[in-house]
Order: sequence, then C-alpha cells, then structure tokens
Amino acid sequence: MIRLSMVVALSGALTWGSAAGEREPVRVDFCTVVQHPRKFAGRVLEVRALQTKLRKGEWGLLGDCWPPVLLVSPKDVSPPPDFTLEETPAFKMLLAARNERVSFTATFVGRFDWRGSESSSGPGKSHRFGKSKMEMRFVLQRVSDPERIVLPYK
Repeated sequence: MIRLSMVVALSGALTWGSAAGEREPVRVDFCTVVQHPRKFAGRVLEVRALQTKLRKGEWGLLGDCWPPVLLVSPKDVSPPPDFTLEETPAFKMLLAARNERVSFTATFVGRFDWRGSESSSGPGKSHRFGKSKMEMRFVLQRVSDPERIVLPYK
C-alpha cells in the first residue's frame, strides 16, 4: 500500500513538473516569430518589441521587421487562455504610454496566435484577428523591463 501511494505521488509530481516546464515562455527574437509564425503558433513566448498604434484604435507589437502583431488582453480572447494578465507597474506604464507622446519598448510575455498561410492571400484571409484584420496576435500575460522615451514635438 505504501509503495502504491509513493508511485502515485511520484507520477503526480513528474506530471506537474512537466506541465510547468511547458508553460515556461520561449525567449525568441520578435522578427523570427513574424518570419516563421507557424513554428510559434499557440506557444507562450517572450519577445522584446515596441508598442505601436494600429488601425481602428487597436494596439500592436513591432520589431525591426514587418508586419506588426495585434496585442490583446486575455479577457478579449475567446476561449480565454489558461493564464491571467499580470497588472505590474510595467503594464501600467504600457497603458499610460498609449496616451502620451512616447516610444514604449518592453519585454512581452504571452501566447502567440497565428491564422493564415505562408502567403498573405487565399481562403484564410477572412479569418483574421481584431478590427485591424491581423494574421497574428499576442495575448498578453506579462510586461517587464519597460523603456519609455519621450518623443519631441514637431
């Protein structure tokens, strides 16, 4: 009986440990994600990017490459992800930057979603994310290491 309970406890610990390991974000260059979206679809990533304003009042992430990726909150996604948004001081800076004349760069952790094909045309084109009709979106979990640069007025 003791052996059986030890086996059950050990297998539970191993299962929990492997599940926790799968949830660790994969640190990757933003442009690598944009250039190879199929490889990263559905995974939790950690990227360094610039927050940028998109069409129709939405926000996205941008790197040294194109296109931008729609940035959304977990509450705006259906079905909701298995994580919640961490409302840290860095996240509050991100929100404040949207109303200021600043450049806001940070490390973003979240789930990367991709809809589409390797080409930007074809039947998958109607199934896009957000009002901006983006092929890629980033469901935000955490923001860290913010860098806020005030932009000069013209």
